[in-house]
Amino acid sequence: MRKFNKIAGGILVGIFGFYGLISFIYQLTAGKTDLVNAVLTLIIAAAVCLISYLSFFGKWGAFLHRFGRHDEASAIDSDYEYVIHPVKRSKYSVRNFKFNSASIAPALACLVGATVMFVLGGLEISKITGGSYLKAEAVIESVLTNNGESRLLCVFEVNGRQYFGAIADSWSGVKFIAGNTVTIYYQRFHPEIVMQLSSPIMMFMGGFLFTGIAVIAFLAINRLTAVIGIPAGLIFMCAGICFQIAEYYAGGFNFLQLALSGALAFGCNFFIIIGLYCICAGVGNIIRYAKGYEV
Repeated sequence: MRKFNKIAGGILVGIFGFYGLISFIYQLTAGKTDLVNAVLTLIIAAAVCLISYLSFFGKWGAFLHRFGRHDEASAIDSDYEYVIHPVKRSKYSVRNFKFNSASIAPALACLVGATVMFVLGGLEISKITGGSYLKAEAVIESVLTNNGESRLLCVFEVNGRQYFGAIADSWSGVKFIAGNTVTIYYQRFHPEIVMQLSSPIMMFMGGFLFTGIAVIAFLAINRLTAVIGIPAGLIFMCAGICFQIAEYYAGGFNFLQLALSGALAFGCNFFIIIGLYCICAGVGNIIRYAKGYEV
């Protein structure tokens, strides 16, 4: 198990280290110079590689010892050895599950938040597709900055007449590309008012996140921590995938442009990988539980 973790950690550090370096170089070249976004991507890549190394190689304890956090370091070392050596666990241990009613309130509160986000996202979709907005293809013209806020300016034609409209925010950590074609929805009687699918996608993502947190709160309070990896992994994956889908619709990126668009895409891809790892760990705990091992 220890050897497998080190191999997996080495592969992860290598892949994301190389990915971060390529993304950094890409943003400084190809006519899309953006020093701030490039440096931010490099910083996040370094942080991702450090976290992966400390986690997969079991070095968090040593790392904390250097900063005088000896109690936390000893606890982490103990937990790491417990996870790495499953043979040390007792087999066929007695497991008594007792439902804790305290788990209902936080779970319901999060589900209410999820419902609100899903409803708002649904209303946004209905507004876009309800007939008062029409679909069109637009070209990103430039990035407008007004009072410190950046918006993408797009240009499109309706009945032979050219219109300009401000679309998605120029998100931090994303380098949008002038000349890319994006899908927009313009107001039938006021074509300069435009919307995109990226907004409701972000609202749906909020709904998924609230739902995942509700499940985690329920499991944690009822001490079913062995399977928390599954909803936690789904949250990571959902956040990463939804952010990138919204970014795709906002900027009209192709696959390569999206992958190398900056710090946000880099972080999202790391979230997706970590989400898969958490899900696999949760499934593994369920299998060990079914075999009678303490998890």
